[in-house]
Formats: sequence, structure tokens, C-alpha cells
Amino acid sequence: MAISSNICLVGYGGVGKTTVGRLLAERTGHGFVDMDARIELEQKCTIVEIFDDPLRGENFFRECERGVLRDIFFDPRKLVISTGGGTFPNADNREMILSGATSVWLDVPLEVIFERLKGDTTRPLLRDREKATELYKIRRPLYGKADVRVDASRDPEQVVESILSALWWLENS
Repeated sequence: MAISSNICLVGYGGVGKTTVGRLLAERTGHGFVDMDARIELEQKCTIVEIFDDPLRGENFFRECERGVLRDIFFDPRKLVISTGGGTFPNADNREMILSGATSVWLDVPLEVIFERLKGDTTRPLLRDREKATELYKIRRPLYGKADVRVDASRDPEQVVESILSALWWLENS
């Protein structure tokens, strides 16, 4: 299926942006970029290490995120972009995404996310369940500003089919 724009997957941590993004890139022929992986590669450490480092922390990570997002939009290829959970809620990032891509919110209930990530220690903002719940409530309305919302609590292949249908509808209406 030919999609004429970059596709930016947004949503809370653990919704499947990377898994779905890889599958979607295969189906559309777009390149694939995982922003978190790009940051880890550039910084030569994990996101957890960045967050836990008193000299860097979350603010430094957010600066890296903005820089990577800007760089991605200079790439001449069509891309599927898997963002971090905090990328789209940031107003500057959201504006960049909405003007340079079709944004797709992968929406998953918080309890499903917690179940999916049981035992996962690689997500700094999901380590504390109470704080994660509060952050989820704050971010949901911001994710709702995406061009498309897709229920991502299903099998990744089904999620990709839903995205392709929504993108076809957007491009042909």
C-alpha cells in the first residue's frame, strides 16, 4: 500500500509502537526509526542509565528526543517513526510531528500495559505504578490530538491492518 507521508506512532510506553512500527514499515515500504533506540545508540547507554544519571536525567533525555525528532524529519525517505511515550505530549514535538507526518495514536488501556510489561525494568517512568497511572491520565488527552486513534490492545498484525485502513481513508477522503 502506498502511503504518501511519514507515519509517526505515538502513545504511552508499552503500547507496541516499536513492534507495530516494524510491521507497518514492512507493509508500506517505508524505512523504520525507533527514537528510543536511536537515542541509546547516540548516547552509548540505555534510557534507564540516562534517567538514573544525576548529571543527565529526564530533562537531558527530552533534549535528545527533540534533536532526534528534528533529524528524522530531514531524512528524505518516507519513514515509520516509533516515538517515546513522552515525545508527543511535548507541545513543540507535537507541532513538529503534526506538520511533518501522519500521527497515529496506539491506544491501550493502562491495565493491559501493566500486564504486558510485567517484570520489564527498562522503562523508567513505569517503575512506580502510582506515578505511571497519573502520567497516563495526563498524557491521554494529548495523545488524542493525533490524526488517527487505533485500539492497539489486539494482535500487532490486526493493529497494522487498522492503521492501514485509517491511513487509506485519510488519504482518499
